[in-house]
Amino acid sequence: MLRLIARKRVDDDNQRQRTDEHRRAAEEQRRAAEKQRRVSEMERRAAENESRVRTEREALQRTIAEEQQRAAELRGAIGNTDTTIDGSRRPYNRSC
Repeated sequence: MLRLIARKRVDDDNQRQRTDEHRRAAEEQRRAAEKQRRVSEMERRAAENESRVRTEREALQRTIAEEQQRAAELRGAIGNTDTTIDGSRRPYNRSC
């Protein structure tokens, strides 16, 4: 009878140990999954930020190109105005 009781205790202890091991393994797996989720979220945010920065950079480059074109047009207009002014200046002739 004592052997049966002792055997039952050993079996119970073994069962508890297996249950604890399963619980620990499940917890480790849950933590690993959570860590992977966080890493994936960080990677997603990084990709979004990279895309946003690229879009902003392209917009700024277009704006710079437009401003440079406008500046060139203004320089051309100023040059034309200076040429027109210089051409319209004639020496004053009193005999006319």
